[in-house]
Amino acid sequence: MSYQPVQKKNTSFGKRSEPHTITITKGKSTRKFTVQPVMFASICGVVSLFMLGYLGATAYLVLRDDLIGASLARQARIQHGYEDRIAALRSRIDLITSQQLLEQQAVETRVQELVNRQNELGTRTNVFGSVLKKAASNGLAPAKIITPKTRPNDKTAKNSIGINSNTTATANPKSLKLGSLLSTANPFANSIQEIKVAQVASSGYSSSFVSLRDPNGVFASVENSLQDVELQQLSTLKNLRSKAINKTKRIAGILRKIGVSIPSSVTKNIGGPLVELDGDQRFNNRVTALDVALGDLTKARKIASSLPIGSPAPGRPTSSRFGRRIDPILRRAALHSGMDIKAPMGFPVHATGSGKVTKAGWNGGYGKMVEISHGNGLITRYAHMSRVKVKIGQWVTSGTIVGKVGSTGRSTGPHLHYEVRHRGKPQNPARYVRAGAKIKSLL
Repeated sequence: MSYQPVQKKNTSFGKRSEPHTITITKGKSTRKFTVQPVMFASICGVVSLFMLGYLGATAYLVLRDDLIGASLARQARIQHGYEDRIAALRSRIDLITSQQLLEQQAVETRVQELVNRQNELGTRTNVFGSVLKKAASNGLAPAKIITPKTRPNDKTAKNSIGINSNTTATANPKSLKLGSLLSTANPFANSIQEIKVAQVASSGYSSSFVSLRDPNGVFASVENSLQDVELQQLSTLKNLRSKAINKTKRIAGILRKIGVSIPSSVTKNIGGPLVELDGDQRFNNRVTALDVALGDLTKARKIASSLPIGSPAPGRPTSSRFGRRIDPILRRAALHSGMDIKAPMGFPVHATGSGKVTKAGWNGGYGKMVEISHGNGLITRYAHMSRVKVKIGQWVTSGTIVGKVGSTGRSTGPHLHYEVRHRGKPQNPARYVRAGAKIKSLL
């Protein structure tokens, strides 16, 4: 017994809603299937999705080549962009590398120049030292050399050439002191070596290399220091030459007043302008000029030293001068051929110049006398002595004690009779004594 389903009424808009029914008939049998709305919607959705997938697949197959081509074109554009950027970076690296190589070559050249200048100054030290010693033997001292102030410390120097705190190399050329020009043959060896180490430490492809362009004047400081040494050497040579020339002139002028002339080869052409040359030639020229001037000074000093221009009794007063006077014994006018020096009995008598003893002993009115020949017709006599302390033929130098003050011979009391004769003619000894006092500081 079957029952028909009760049909519900749909009161919406006054219409009835019939369910979806599928009827399958086969021969005399009939089957009916009622499709619910949810199942129907699901079937429609599945069919729709299948159709959309089919249409999408069809569209992809149709448009695949165009999509692949567009994708490849986009990838090609990206690749070309990267390649262009890489090429630009390579060009920039090549440019930086070229600049670094040029800068490195410039730094190496500059360092080599400093090394060459330092070596040049080092080779001059021996010559310069020998010239200074020769000048000192002639009583000439160079002017005091001004030492530059202390340069910045190690940290400042490192930063100035681009070396960080972890680098073991230390470049500190500014911390040098020049000191004496003769203190060392290589006063800047350490500084230049430090710059070399700094150059090697900064030769990589790093930004620190750019700082070797010397932004803070490290190389310039070393160059200035080397130039200071060179200029001081040249200035010292020039000043010493001027002093030697002036000293020679003064000695010649003093000797000229007592009738002694310096050979023309000594005083000839002194004081003329010095023609300056470049580099080593200028240094060698000044060394030669100073050597000539010192040679002339040595000759003048040698001539002066051989002359009787000292005092036979230093510090003692004169009791009777050279020239006309009243004879102390005969009490009448007479010529006094020398000068009398007041001194106590036994006071030492000194030779006033270098020479050979030609007389030593009793000599008439002179009493005990010593006569010394100084060459060029000049002789000196020391009379009225109580004791003679040299022998005939003996060579004496200025200041040698030749005897003791006495009152032998034609004398009225203890004193020294001192004579200077030139080619047999008596000269005023006071002129020679005064010349000796003036020239003493020049010998």
